[in-house]
Amino acid sequence: VATDASQAVLRRAARTASLNDVDVETRLFDWDDLDGLRREADVVLCADCVYSEGAAPLLQKAIMHIAKPGASIYVCCKSGRRGVATFWGLMADAMEEVEAKEEG
Repeated sequence: VATDASQAVLRRAARTASLNDVDVETRLFDWDDLDGLRREADVVLCADCVYSEGAAPLLQKAIMHIAKPGASIYVCCKSGRRGVATFWGLMADAMEEVEAKEEG
């Protein structure tokens, strides 16, 4: 399931998947409205989602809301960007194990 708060982004994701012969389900998902998805995810993959201090707690709460117990969670964030350190701190507080790797 590919999620975003923007219908336009979801249309582009579906089109890209189709061009690559990949089936993907898309859903609107606003981090402020967590009723859309509930504890369904065995794997959560996020890329370039933290871009401000305000986004950090919203993303952390959304991830914890949709991830099943024992889920694998993978997050890619650009080091040094506003909110990233806060996000990792929140994830460390919420998870049993957090491994952060910084590259380049």
